[in-house]
Order: sequence, then structure tokens, then C-alpha cells
Amino acid sequence: MSPSSSESHYLTDRPPPALVRASGATVTILVSSADSGGAIGVIETVFPPGDGVSFHTHSREDETFYVVSGTGEFRLGETTVVRGPGSRIFGPRDVPHTFRNVGETDLKCLIVYSPGGFEQSFLDIAALGEAGNDPRATGAVMQRYGLTRV
Repeated sequence: MSPSSSESHYLTDRPPPALVRASGATVTILVSSADSGGAIGVIETVFPPGDGVSFHTHSREDETFYVVSGTGEFRLGETTVVRGPGSRIFGPRDVPHTFRNVGETDLKCLIVYSPGGFEQSFLDIAALGEAGNDPRATGAVMQRYGLTRV
């Protein structure tokens, strides 16, 4: 059976882009919005102990976390939980949230953005090169993708 352009699935065998943050965390784009027809974006993140992300909101997409390994502290609004492997955390759009690695080993999570598109922000920040260390430059990218730091 040969694929047709009318099929509702997208196949790719290209290697996923992997990006390294200044902290040593990695972000690998597993499924892009283009791969899914805009439905979802999926990334794999690996954060070293003590590392995490700032408190923020997404105005355009929901975010679902699946903890593959390690121990993470997740805050959604006023609720904070500590979760380990196999845990799922749903973060609806417009709800402030953050997470960080509170364990002694790397925290690996799969993160699904629905709809897709936000995963492209990681590539856009990486494309800034050294300017990506400037909060004004990264802030402009984040604003373009509907992310607001709280």
C-alpha cells in the first residue's frame, strides 16, 4: 500500500533535532507540528538535577507531561506535586506552570503540545546563537509563540 497525500498520518525518518540549553538540559523534537498536520508537537526533555523552567503560561496550547525517568516537581497554578516515572501531568493553556528536577538523577519527560507549533520555539531560540543568552531576544521569540513568564 503506498501512502497518499489524503492520508491523515505523517511518516518521517529524518533524525529529530536535538538542542542543548546552557544549563545542560536537552530538548529533542520527536514530532513537529508539520509531522502531525498541526495536531500536536512532541518533545523529549532531559534536565539535570536542580534544573527546570521558569513559571509561565501558554496562550495557544495545552501541555501534557509524561515522566519517563527521574523525579520532578510540577507546579500548576497554586498546586505543587512531586512525580516520578509513569506519571502524567496535564497543563491547560492559560494556567501558570513550571517544573524542575528535584531528584539526584536526570529528569526525562515527554511533553506533548496540543495543538502543535510551540516546539518550533526551541529551534528559533537555538538559531539566535549567542544572542539566545539575551533575555530580550528570547523574550521576543517567546512572545511570538504566546508564552508569558509569570
